[in-house]
Amino acid sequence: MNKRPNLFGPSGGQGSHSAGPHGGTVRAEVLLNAGAFTRTAWVGALLIQLSCRAADPVWVGQWPGYVRGPAQAVVVAGDYAYVACHGAGLQVINIRNPTNPVGIAGCDTPGTAVGVAVSGNYAFVADYDAGLQVICITNPAAPVRVGGYDTSGSARAVAVSGNYAYVADYNAGLQVISIANPAAPVRVGSYDTSGTARGVAVSGNYAFVADGSAGLQIIDISNPVAPVRVGGYDTSGTAQGVAVSGNYAYVADFAAGLQVIDIRNPTAPARVGGYDTTGYAQGVALSG
Repeated sequence: MNKRPNLFGPSGGQGSHSAGPHGGTVRAEVLLNAGAFTRTAWVGALLIQLSCRAADPVWVGQWPGYVRGPAQAVVVAGDYAYVACHGAGLQVINIRNPTNPVGIAGCDTPGTAVGVAVSGNYAFVADYDAGLQVICITNPAAPVRVGGYDTSGSARAVAVSGNYAYVADYNAGLQVISIANPAAPVRVGSYDTSGTARGVAVSGNYAFVADGSAGLQIIDISNPVAPVRVGGYDTSGTAQGVAVSGNYAYVADFAAGLQVIDIRNPTAPARVGGYDTTGYAQGVALSG
C-alpha cells in the first residue's frame, strides 16, 4: 500500500520521500532522541533509526500497520506511539523495544484519522470530515472514545495547549475547541485563514498555521475566544505542515521543500533559509 511521504530535513526534522521495505513511500511524523549519535523516527507505520554519522537512515524495526490502514500521523508518549491510521482510526503501538514494535490496541473513529496530538490521558484526533475526536488513553491497551466535535471544515491536524485544541480545518481555517471537559468539547473561537489550513503548531500566545497556497499564517491566540491574525509569510510552495522551536518556524512546503522562517517578530516573519528536498515535503518535526 502506498504511504504518503514526508521528509528528513537538515535540522533533524522531516524531509523527502523515502522508500520503505514494503515498497511505495512512507510518511515521517515524529523524531525522538535516542543517544548522542543516533535518532529514531516513526515513518508511517514503520520505525527507522537515523545515525547522525550515516548518509542514509537504517530500518531497525517495523509495525505492519499497512494491513490496517495507511499511517497519516504519529505522536510518541512514553513507551507508546499513537498513530492516526486513516480509516482504521487511532492505533496504539508499544515501542518499548524499538526493534519489535507491537500493536496493542485500536479505537475506530467515525471519520478518517489524519492527525493526532496527545495531552495527559487523552489523544486528540483530527478526523477529517468527522472533526475532532477525543480518546481516553489512560489505559493504552484499551483506548476509548469519550467525546468529539464536528468542525465545519475537514480537520487535517491538531495541536493542544492547556484547555484548548487548535484544529487546522482546511477550508474553515483555524478552529479553537475547548477541551476543559473532554467528554463535551465545544468550539469557542475560530479564524478563517486565506488559504487552506493543513497543519498547526502552538507556541506561547501564537498558533502557526500551514495554510496551503497562503504559506505560513501567524494567529494571536492570547484570547482563544477571539483569535486574530498578526502576520504571515507567503512561502514559495504549498505549506503542508509546521513545527516551531525557539525563534523559528519550520515549514514543510511541498515541492519547495523545507522553509525556515524567523518568527522573532510575529508581525513580520522573514525567511532565513531553506532546503530543497528531493521529494514533496508534507510534514515536519524537530529534535534537539
